[in-house]
Amino acid sequence: MSCADGPPASGTYPALFSVVLEAFTELIDIGTAAIGVVAATFFQVTWADGIASIAIGLLLASVAFVLANETRSLIAGEAVAPIVMERLQKALARIGCITSLDEVATLHLGPGAILVALTLSFRRDSTTDMIEDAIRDVTEALQEADERVVYVYIRPSERVGNPDRKEREPLARDKQDAPH
Repeated sequence: MSCADGPPASGTYPALFSVVLEAFTELIDIGTAAIGVVAATFFQVTWADGIASIAIGLLLASVAFVLANETRSLIAGEAVAPIVMERLQKALARIGCITSLDEVATLHLGPGAILVALTLSFRRDSTTDMIEDAIRDVTEALQEADERVVYVYIRPSERVGNPDRKEREPLARDKQDAPH
């Protein structure tokens, strides 16, 4: 993607948000400082310059709080926008080997990277080769739906509807940690 293309229609672009917010804040700060200086100099309102300085400080602190809150989600990760999720689910609906899609979780790893984690069930008559092909198809379909999808994690469903499936035995550490 070149700079001329601009950012995609949906996604997380904290740099754009922070640049616009900071530029808007600077304009307000300049206006506030000008009003304070003009009032103090020309109208002899001696406290106007001090009030303007305090107002600028409060505005800058408020902007710092907003930016910290908005970019905090990038540290912990953030789910994709609903329109992107819809495109991903439409892409998954076209995969024939999947019988149920129990969960779709997404995580922005950065501005151009998305992790998609799926919990799904394959047809019961699927062979290992069919499942491997389906996983490749799922990965390709998701990457076609959004080029930022770089990782796809697929977990088989543990639905009760499979009578042949045995209940998982607790691990030894689970037995030790269980309350007595």
